Amino acid sequence: MSLSTTAQKIAIPAMFCAVNPFNTAQLPTLQHLCFAELGDFPIGLFNHPCYTKRVDDTTSERDHGVQPLDQLMTEWGLSNHGLVEASHEQLNHKQVQKARKGRQLTLHIMQKVMRGLNIAIWNQLSKEQKETYFEYPHHWLFTYAKGYQSGRVDPNEALKESLRQS
Repeated sequence: MSLSTTAQKIAIPAMFCAVNPFNTAQLPTLQHLCFAELGDFPIGLFNHPCYTKRVDDTTSERDHGVQPLDQLMTEWGLSNHGLVEASHEQLNHKQVQKARKGRQLTLHIMQKVMRGLNIAIWNQLSKEQKETYFEYPHHWLFTYAKGYQSGRVDPNEALKESLRQS
């Protein structure tokens, strides 16, 4: 990538460049333009080097694969709609789908999904079963959450078996 001022290059305003627009030593006026090229072809604003890292690298960093939440929902016989319906918060189908497929969520959304899961399971249980139910914390449901440990033993395995038999 080279910087030049030839007529064939696309002019990009300096505020979109890696150059600091407020540093008067590098940029005497705000009308300063940055010309970028890639070989013989000019590059557009959103292909400019300032933007390429965000576009290219974040998709792989934010996709974490199928999460333990997906397996738990399958074992408990829950659907995305069941989770949304059971939740008392503003949880939607898109958020649940992203959570199951491993798209990185904020802590707030992870906790919403966790509470929705625990409520949906709670609604399936009888009064006796509710006494022994262990609520799942969010770091058991998402591999990218702080405190996640693989290979945990599910303390609700006996409850899942009793629900499958009935």
